[in-house]
Amino acid sequence: MNHNHSAGFYHDRILPWLNSRLFTFFLKKPEVLQMDYVVNGMKRLYHHLAPAYDEKTTSLGLDLYSEPLRYALNDLVSSPSKILDLCAGTGISTLILAGLFPASEIAAMDLSPDMLNEAKKKALAQEQKITFIEADARNILFSDNEFDLLVSCNAPIYAKEMTRVLKPSGTLLIIWTLAGESLKQKKEIEKLFSGLPVGNLNVEKVGKALVIKGEKEERHHNGYS
Repeated sequence: MNHNHSAGFYHDRILPWLNSRLFTFFLKKPEVLQMDYVVNGMKRLYHHLAPAYDEKTTSLGLDLYSEPLRYALNDLVSSPSKILDLCAGTGISTLILAGLFPASEIAAMDLSPDMLNEAKKKALAQEQKITFIEADARNILFSDNEFDLLVSCNAPIYAKEMTRVLKPSGTLLIIWTLAGESLKQKKEIEKLFSGLPVGNLNVEKVGKALVIKGEKEERHHNGYS
C-alpha cells in the first residue's frame, strides 16, 4: 500500500469512524463532560496539539469546515449582529464567520489558551477584529439572550448553556466535521435538546459533516428553568 493510498484511507475511513464514535460517546454520556478531570484533560491535550493543529487540519482540506458552515447559514434572512463561536479552537470557523459576516460583532471562546493564541495570530494577520475569551463552555461567560448566532464545531455539546445565551429567534449551529455517519443518532440528539427552548431542530449530513441546526423559541424571551 503506497503512502498516498494510506493517507486517503485514513482520511476517508479512519477519521470519519473516529469522529463518529467520539461524537456518539459525548452524545450518550453528556454527564462525563461535566467532570472537572475530563475538562482539564482536554485542556492538557490541546496544549500539545495547538502548535500543529492547523497544519493537520489544512492537510484534510478547509472545506471540511467551510462547506457545512456556508450551507447551514445560507438561508439566514439577515446578517447576525452578534455571533459566538463556542469552543473556537484555533479560529478556523471563527475566521470563516468573519469573512461571511464582516459587519457582525464576533466573540470566540475556548478552554485552551494555546489554541486561542493560534487564533489570535491569524486574526491579527487578517486584520479581523474578534474578541477572544478563555473560558469553560460549561459556564458561558455571557448574559442570557445575547447572541443572534451561536456556532460550535467539533466540540462537546453543552445544550442548556448554548440555548441560554441565544436571543429569541437566534440560530444554533453545531457541526461535527467527518462525523456524518452519526446521523443515525438523530433521536439521541433530539433527546439532548428535550425540554429546552429550541425549535425547528434539524439534523442532517452535509458532505462528510454532521450538521445540527435549531432556533431559540420566542416564548422563552425571559429565560427558562
